[in-house]
Amino acid sequence: MMLQKMSMQFWIHYLKMTETIKQVRNHFNSANYSRDRWKTHSESSYSLIPWLQEQEADLILDIGCGTNPYKEHVNNLIGMDAANYPEADLNMAAEEVKDAGIFQDNCADIVMALGSINFGDWDNVLNQLEICIDWCKPGGYIVCRARLNDHTELNLKKGFVQYGWKVEDIYTATEIFSDKVELYREPVVETAAGGAKKINGNHGSPDHDRKINLAVWYWKHK
Repeated sequence: MMLQKMSMQFWIHYLKMTETIKQVRNHFNSANYSRDRWKTHSESSYSLIPWLQEQEADLILDIGCGTNPYKEHVNNLIGMDAANYPEADLNMAAEEVKDAGIFQDNCADIVMALGSINFGDWDNVLNQLEICIDWCKPGGYIVCRARLNDHTELNLKKGFVQYGWKVEDIYTATEIFSDKVELYREPVVETAAGGAKKINGNHGSPDHDRKINLAVWYWKHK
């Protein structure tokens, strides 16, 4: 009976995860996140590049890389994205890459999840964070960015569920994974441009009159 219950829980989680990946992929395939919008992030765009270069990493994994902007500035970086960005090295979600066994645990010096941990419910977010931690070497860094919102979960009209992060959630997640990670840099709130309304079928460009708040933090893998 216990085995049947665990199996049912696994399949419920699996179906929710695959549905979330499908929804996010469909959305960003029709509304790519533009390079110009990436540039509006004060803590997680150009300003992050010098620190990444200083680490002289053997491998950096960028989860949800979009147009893969860091690859032009940092050596040994592999970017993956569920959406069909031609600049990505892998057009796969992190969960798909993990299931395929493309990377071994403890393989990367740095793992970045800059905006890719916003989707699905809290359980889905924790699963994505756990994948980031698994790929990171002991002593390495996980750099995260999450969109802040006043709601626990925000069910958007865009066709997917976006988790409504609060800064307190970062400390909750740090405690959940406290056997594996510790805060290396405390959360910093940055403001970036929101997405513009659809123009010619695409709304991934920045709307500088519409601001969104995000939190950026660094974990160190124990």
